[in-house]
Amino acid sequence: MLCAVCICMFQNGYYEGAHHKSFSSLVQAAANGCKICHTISLYYSEKKKTPFSTQLDYEYEWFEKRTTPHWKLLFWADGSKVSNLWVFIHGHIVEAFPPGHQEFVDLAKEDRKPDPSRVRRDFPPLRNIPDNTGHEDVAKIAKKWLHECKEGHASCKDVYGAREQGWYPKRLIDVGTPDQSPRLIISEVDRAEGGYVALSHCWGSEPFITLTSTNHDDFRKEIRYQELPKTFRDIITTCRRLDIRYLWIDSLCILQSGEGSKSDWLFHSLEMSKIYLNCELNIAVDVAANPEEGAFRPRDPDLLQDCYVWTPFPGMSTDISNDIKTPTAERTSFSVGEGPDSAPAPSTVTLCAIFIKEDFSYMRMELPLNKRAWVLQEKLLSPRTLHFLLDRVAWECEGRQAVNEYLADSVASAGKKGFDCLYQTSYNLTESQLDFKGFNNKLFEYTKLDLSHPHEDKLVAFSSIAKQYTSCLGDEYCAGIFRTTLPLSLLWLKSQWESSTRRAEMYRAPSWSWASMDGRVENIMNYPDKPTLLATVEDVRVDLVDPTNQYGQVKSASLTLTAPLVSLQELKSGKQDLSLRINPDLDDGTETWPGDNNDTYIVAIAKIRWILDNEIYNYWGLVLQKLLSGEYRRVGLWFSEEADLIETCRSEGSGFRQETIKII
Repeated sequence: MLCAVCICMFQNGYYEGAHHKSFSSLVQAAANGCKICHTISLYYSEKKKTPFSTQLDYEYEWFEKRTTPHWKLLFWADGSKVSNLWVFIHGHIVEAFPPGHQEFVDLAKEDRKPDPSRVRRDFPPLRNIPDNTGHEDVAKIAKKWLHECKEGHASCKDVYGAREQGWYPKRLIDVGTPDQSPRLIISEVDRAEGGYVALSHCWGSEPFITLTSTNHDDFRKEIRYQELPKTFRDIITTCRRLDIRYLWIDSLCILQSGEGSKSDWLFHSLEMSKIYLNCELNIAVDVAANPEEGAFRPRDPDLLQDCYVWTPFPGMSTDISNDIKTPTAERTSFSVGEGPDSAPAPSTVTLCAIFIKEDFSYMRMELPLNKRAWVLQEKLLSPRTLHFLLDRVAWECEGRQAVNEYLADSVASAGKKGFDCLYQTSYNLTESQLDFKGFNNKLFEYTKLDLSHPHEDKLVAFSSIAKQYTSCLGDEYCAGIFRTTLPLSLLWLKSQWESSTRRAEMYRAPSWSWASMDGRVENIMNYPDKPTLLATVEDVRVDLVDPTNQYGQVKSASLTLTAPLVSLQELKSGKQDLSLRINPDLDDGTETWPGDNNDTYIVAIAKIRWILDNEIYNYWGLVLQKLLSGEYRRVGLWFSEEADLIETCRSEGSGFRQETIKII
């Protein structure tokens, strides 16, 4: 749905021109349902921008980023570019204009002077769009996606094949029917049959009904539907519509308090990978910050109508085969209504699909669920996910990524990945990703996410991902680090993009592990080429809360290595022009940096030529604090530009003696 001004923008063959001549005209077009004008109007409202006083101008710009190439519409107001206003065009060459197109364009041209804000609703025919994501017709679309995935996606069948047929979680919710209440079942006792849904949701901070040792037996008989939070009720309704009988919700299927709750949680933390790997479908309620907010949302159907326009403008095609990356037509500026009424007879016809930022999957990264650390492993292990978003549902699987209600059948999403020009990420853990570099990439992605209970969950919420890598790599997992990657994997540092990263106040992992930190960390071992190791790992010991779960909580741990070591004071006193940079772990305003103390040491780990902040560094190691016990703890990372740092220091008599030390 486009107004007369926007329709004519695609018919004249010019790469730039005038848009609406007044802000009131644009606002009226937005109210009438024009997708482009609505986006511009919303931008001015959300950004609290002063409306333009004369006229708005447009300009097409070629834009290619990560996935399908496309065009971007830029806008100029009162001579200044309007920044961060997103309107995208995906052009696809078709054989001819559809019947009725020319008559529709002629009417739009007649409208543009007397009524430029008019939105004609008769071409192309409008879709019947429900006004709520909880409508049963929306569930029919999701059911269609599920069927197509199970029956037609070879890559998803491979993921499905990795599942254990007949495996179920310890407990499930039988969703019942509108006339029969849900109830808790024990899968081995009640002999579950068929698939189950696993729910991904935000807990929030407010209390809600959970499974306890006290209500367990009552839940076995009945879970009162109306006493459940709205999100749980919405998902139960969705399961019934999808004809999936069973549902797994962590808070209702794992004991949260009472007798046996601790051992039940430890058991399920070990089983978590199986729970999501073996589900029929994962449902992610991205939009809700807590269970009371619900999955279903009202919406304006007009703003979700397909937005297509056919144009004789051959340069608007984004078909890769044409290799059109720069405009070939003469760039001529003119005011709408003063240019030619029609372009010359076209040699090609381009169908342009118009999208705004709300149409793309990257928008869900801004929603509450996707800031939650647990969701990463839930996504990577599930065979497929149905997302509930602000105004639509979306689908994600290995065979068809980045698909939602209003991109699903368009020419713009004919490919495997769909049309998504701003954000693409892997869905499942594919074989090509199951290496150490892939592990570090996932780790970096994980550490930027939030945990409500990091002391208990920091390692556990990543454990299912770690388990997948361990089974593939055949390695030993030690408090978040693979044994064979030591000592290089000790060289993690606080992210350059976040200043809030700091060490946790409560012990949950040794100081040499990334898991001891709150906030985003990155590891340089993804980047260096042919490092020279200077440290040898002698021993690694990890004492686990649950000895049967190497991926779970840690009581204590130690790392013994032999490496060049020197006190920082001795190093500074012996070499005044020392080129040494330190990235401290504890520089958070709550603890004094021990750099000037006698108990601060640096240990060399490797010689690696690597660029950081546009500077080339050659030596890398840890900054350590020596404890009264004689053991050390990590307090930072150091790196130096000097190509022969250790050799020079030794020749000047300033330390770096080979020592065997224990870091805790």
